[in-house]
Amino acid sequence: MRKTKAPDMGAFLGSVIGQQPAKAAAAATAVETPEAKDAAANPSPIRRGRGRPPKSPQDIAKQTAIRLDPDDLKKVKKLAVDDGMTFNRVVYRALEAYCETRGVKLIGASRK
Repeated sequence: MRKTKAPDMGAFLGSVIGQQPAKAAAAATAVETPEAKDAAANPSPIRRGRGRPPKSPQDIAKQTAIRLDPDDLKKVKKLAVDDGMTFNRVVYRALEAYCETRGVKLIGASRK
């Protein structure tokens, strides 16, 4: 078995270092158009991070879940559509009516 010497990278690197990068060469030869000047003067807005943006401080409502029989769920959703309300609003109004009979006033309704 014969040991071979590692190739000398100095010659390769010397030839690459002397070359201009492709982007710089293209930019140097490109003619600036008015659109390019506008784009350079007005950069695009900063992109937001991933995911849903945080809720505003005014919306402090908490989410909860309820379990309903599938047939009951269909009936309540149909009522919501017939009355032009959201499902959430129908459930809230029912809960509000129940709480009133027990002497408890819900404050969330006064905000909306």
